[in-house]
Amino acid sequence: MSSISSPSVNAREERILAAALPVFGRYGFRKASMDEIARSADISRQGLYLRFASKDALFRAAVRHELDTALGEVSRDVVNPAVGSFDDRLAAAIAAAMSENDVKRLGVTPEEIAAALLTVAQGARYLSNALAESREEFVGRLTAAVHVLLAGLGNAAKAKR
Repeated sequence: MSSISSPSVNAREERILAAALPVFGRYGFRKASMDEIARSADISRQGLYLRFASKDALFRAAVRHELDTALGEVSRDVVNPAVGSFDDRLAAAIAAAMSENDVKRLGVTPEEIAAALLTVAQGARYLSNALAESREEFVGRLTAAVHVLLAGLGNAAKAKR
């Protein structure tokens, strides 16, 4: 996954954030330990606490980083008007996030998910206008959230194997 890194996120923090999400996913927030995250990131527990004051701060940073990464990836697919209609671009972005196993397990295609998202976006158009947010920005954010969800489903399925 490519990433939209803020200037404050260096290579070590990238490694920590990448290691933290699978640990939180495996154990849940409550049972995940900073020790386990430090082991997964191949750093000391003290080194982890030097960068993140608490488990809550690490969790927030990891989720924010993953959402920023997903939004960057999806926005390339969704916002590029040279790649067909908006509906096609949205379906392509969702398809890029889904594996064949995800399609089988969920029982829906990327096109069906895109259609559902577009229906929600149409209904939310009035709300998004009130928030001065364009339809494409709204659908882009929503698509990023779906991307993160589907990535989590794929990782959960891999962990079960």
